Formats: sequence, structure tokens, C-alpha cells
Amino acid sequence: MITQKNTIARIVVLVTLDTKMSEADYLVKSISSFNITPTVIDISLSKNPSKLNKSKLISSVSKRAADYLKIIESEGSMVVVVLGGGTGLQIGIKAMQNLSPLTQRFLIGTFPQDVRPWLAKANTTLIPTIVDVCGNGPILKFFLDKAVRQIVFSAKENNPTISNEFKAIGLTSLGVTEKAVKNFLNLINSNEESVSVFHSNGYGGSGLQMAIQENWISGIIDLTTHEATRMWVKGDHIEMDDRFSENHSFPIPRVTVPGGLNFLSLGGVNTLSKTFKKRKHFIHSESFTHVCLSKKEMTILTTKLINKLNKLSRPSVLAIPMGGFSSEDRSGGAIENIELREIFRKIAKKRTNDLVEVIEYSDHISSKRFAKEVYKRFSDLKNKKGD
Repeated sequence: MITQKNTIARIVVLVTLDTKMSEADYLVKSISSFNITPTVIDISLSKNPSKLNKSKLISSVSKRAADYLKIIESEGSMVVVVLGGGTGLQIGIKAMQNLSPLTQRFLIGTFPQDVRPWLAKANTTLIPTIVDVCGNGPILKFFLDKAVRQIVFSAKENNPTISNEFKAIGLTSLGVTEKAVKNFLNLINSNEESVSVFHSNGYGGSGLQMAIQENWISGIIDLTTHEATRMWVKGDHIEMDDRFSENHSFPIPRVTVPGGLNFLSLGGVNTLSKTFKKRKHFIHSESFTHVCLSKKEMTILTTKLINKLNKLSRPSVLAIPMGGFSSEDRSGGAIENIELREIFRKIAKKRTNDLVEVIEYSDHISSKRFAKEVYKRFSDLKNKKGD
């Protein structure tokens, strides 16, 4: 359940005034026309002379801005706006990273860097300006005016909070487990439970990790553990050291499934090395090719995953669908590999501790029977402690 407060949130603008003075002035005056006076934090590097190199200077300025933001946040709700080019956005993103994940952020600019790691775990709105944040031309003003309306609306709506009285089950997903996800959603919804689905694409797991730490999740059906392949072998991802860990203050029931654990998600097929092209692979789209793991890679992944699960403080279930781990790991599928499943099964059976119950199913991960049985085991885990 998300609740709102009635007071207007404070608007804080982070901007490098030494290079964006006129643009910041236009933004601030536009916000003020709605009878809201924003607070401006100057994150200019030139106002902070130092013998540090630019990278360390950016970190230093970001740290000071972050300290100021934490003070403001402690005084009440706020909406944070970053207006800038590459350096300004970089400083602003660093400054905001330790704020509450639900605090509304707006990033306004041309985004020369990859912002996916930031979007994965924070309430952020991107407003691309198409043109550079420079000169207050008609195109820039159009996008700044558009941004102001959204910023003011968010401030008046105020910063939402998620009530711990109504948590959701966390469910992990990917296109290769889509049918399985739908099976679980049907079961969860028919039981009148709430669910939040996290996309296991190397970034969505960071959101799950954050939700666990914030105590927003009542239990986890980690159906799609594919991100382990990105973290421990190869593939795009954000740093997620706690991806398969728990909130020690609030341990919750967990079922783990090796969904999508049988392949690497790499780039377009024409970008693959000769070594990867020799392996079984599946062209998922123009941008992504799924390449079958080697036996050595599966051994490494399984061992690391089991080590993570063995550190959980309460009983959990590891459910293995021996009929296939993903949509193309099936009879006649492009990356079918029974041997990899067997490697996973043997290591899991051998290395799990007494708190991890390993259950084998003959079904494919997409079968309705598998979903029904696993959901029942998950419900049993919840009911053991009245969760």
C-alpha cells in the first residue's frame, strides 16, 4: 500500500552554476511561478578549488552535496532535481544515491552516460532535453517547461511511502521464463495475494535487493536466477553483492529456482566471438543472443549460488525443474542441455546445508504443475512462522 502526505514537498535543484547559471535561473523562476521556492545547491567544480584530480574532485563535491541532501531529507519530504550535462549529472547521481529509494528524483539533460544502474533502485524520472543544456533556446525551454509541470505536480502530490502492513511477494522474471511467471501470477492472484515482479536482466535484481532491505517484500519466489550468469561469468549488470542474500533483521521465506541459469545473455549474434558462436545459441532479438553455458561455467555458478543459499538463516527451498531451465532449454530447443541440468542437480544435492531443501521435479520450468507444486512449497514456508 502506498500512502501520501498532504504537505508540499521541498524542491531541491542540483546544478553547476558556473556553467548553467542562465538555464538554472530559468528553471528556478518557472518553478517559483507556481508559488514554490526551490532550494538550489551549487555543485560546480570551479567553486571547489583543489589539488585533486577531476575524478576525486567529483567525488568530493558529490559527498558534500549528499551530506546536505541528507540534512534536508531529515527535515521532511523533498523532490530532487538535477539539471546538467555529463559532469553535472554524474555529480548529482552520486549525491542522491543514499537517499530514500522512494524520494522522487528528476534527471534533466542529454544523458551521455549509462543511467541504468541508477534507475534500477531509485524513484527516478528522466527528461531528455534533446538539445544541450546550454543557451535557453526555444527547444530547451520547451523541455524545461515540461519538466517543471511534472516537478511541481510531484511536490504537491508529495513523497509516497510504502506501508509495511501490506507487503508483496517478490517474483523474478525474464522473457525466457515468461510462461512460468504467468503460471505463478495466476496462482498468487487467485490466492488474493499481492506480487511485485522484478526483471532479472542484470539491473532488476538490484531493485529486488533494495526492496528486501527496505522490508517491502513478504517472501521471494526467485524463479529467474539468470543474473548469476551475468554477475559471475559474463554479461551486463550492476554490482549486486547481496543479490541472493537476506535482510538479517527481517528474514523472509524464499524459494529459489535455476530459471535462465543455463545461458549467457550476450549481444547481437554478429558481435559474438568465434568461441561463443561455436556453442549452442539462440537469437533472442537483434540485440541479445543466448549462448549455452559450458560445463565449467555451470559448475562455478552452481557452487557460488549454493554458497549464497547456505548463508540464509531460515529454511528455504531449492526447486529444480529437470525438464528444462528456460524456454529454449527443452526437448528440441535451441539451447537444450540435459547435462547442464544434471551438473546443477548433483552439486545442489551435495553442497546444500540442512536449511536448504532441494526438491527435484521432472517438469519443465514452464509447466503449470511445476508452478503449482512450487507455490505450495512456498506457502508452506510462509505458514511455518505465520508469515
